[in-house]
Amino acid sequence: MSTLTTSTETQDTQDTQDTQDTQDTQESLNEYEQERVPEHRLLGWRHFMGSYSGEHVAGTEFVIGAAFVAWGASTFDILMGLLIGNLMAVLTWALITAPIATQSRLTVYEYLRRVAGPSFNKVYNVVNAVLFCALGGAMITVSASAVRILFNIPAQTHWYPDSAAFVAVALTVGAIVVAVAVLGFQKC
Repeated sequence: MSTLTTSTETQDTQDTQDTQDTQDTQESLNEYEQERVPEHRLLGWRHFMGSYSGEHVAGTEFVIGAAFVAWGASTFDILMGLLIGNLMAVLTWALITAPIATQSRLTVYEYLRRVAGPSFNKVYNVVNAVLFCALGGAMITVSASAVRILFNIPAQTHWYPDSAAFVAVALTVGAIVVAVAVLGFQKC
């Protein structure tokens, strides 16, 4: 009888360990799309600053602003456009986005699914994917335009690239951006 009890206890211990391992694996893979992020999984200010600066690393405002000046816009128009645009962005985030995000602690995808339903969410995902591809390509091109100066690659003035070296720089910058996006800040 004691052998049977010991065998059962060993099996119970193994089952408990397997269950714990499964829960730990699920916890490490969980992106909390359908539930609030627990307090112990929230990231600190360093990750926020890294993410925030990553949004502005290409300096799009300066590149596009310079293009507007080249096309005839005055410095005053550029500065006012930057001021008004950034003010509107900050107010939108502060007054609309942040209160919803901190109250629900859900991803925008899960929040939309709950508010508008799964069909709308699918349409939103497709439109969002197309927009992010275009935006990502534009941001990588802006970054590559900044990096090209280090290699004395001429400025790209056409709507298509006219330099193989610029294409190589853009692909390299894109590969680095994708690696950081896939691995995340914690692994890079």
